[in-house]
This record gives sequence, structure tokens and C-alpha cells, in this order.
Amino acid sequence: MQITDIEISCLSFDAARGLHTANVGIAFADRFVVLFCSAALPGGAGDEDRDFALTYDALRQLRRMPEFRSGQAHFELPPLANPLPLAA
Repeated sequence: MQITDIEISCLSFDAARGLHTANVGIAFADRFVVLFCSAALPGGAGDEDRDFALTYDALRQLRRMPEFRSGQAHFELPPLANPLPLAA
């Protein structure tokens, strides 16, 4: 399944824990999945670094969902997207 869009919303930063959190929505042609994601980065991290880390966490979670983990379904990023290593 081709990922058609990724949306990040409800961003927050917990300075005490050094943790960015957000809802990351991943759109496919036939469904939209929203995941609660986190990234341990300093508060002054750039938007691009923060968004990359949150997206990475979303893809990590997506890969662990039963339909993807079992091999029944596969997902792929659009050709122009930055390649992300998908370690479990």
C-alpha cells in the first residue's frame, strides 16, 4: 500500500522529559491511521528534525501492526520521500 500523505498535529513538548509528542496521521488510498508518537529531542530541535523523528516513530509503530507484521500487507513511501530505516 502506497502512503499518500503524512500529517502531524497536536504537537507538544515536555521540557522535564525532553520529549516531543504528536498525533501522526498516515493516509493510504483506502484508510487513514492516526498514531500517538514521541521523539526524544531537545526543545530547540529544528522542525525538520522533529518531524522526521515523529514520522520515524509512526512508521515503526505501523510496521508492528498485525496486518503488516504478518506479511498480509506492505506499505511503501512515495518515491520522492526521504528513505527511513525501519528497524523494529
